Amino acid sequence: MSSVDFPSEEEVRALTVLYLVLWSEQRRDKSRFVPATNQITT
Repeated sequence: MSSVDFPSEEEVRALTVLYLVLWSEQRRDKSRFVPATNQITT
């Protein structure tokens, strides 16, 4: 277990923010093209 290099808290936060930004961009692109599925998911 000690050999596993866990990412630091700052790295985790940066990756989470990056993931959320990409996810929201993807949702916005999908809702722009397919408004019907966006209404179902939300």
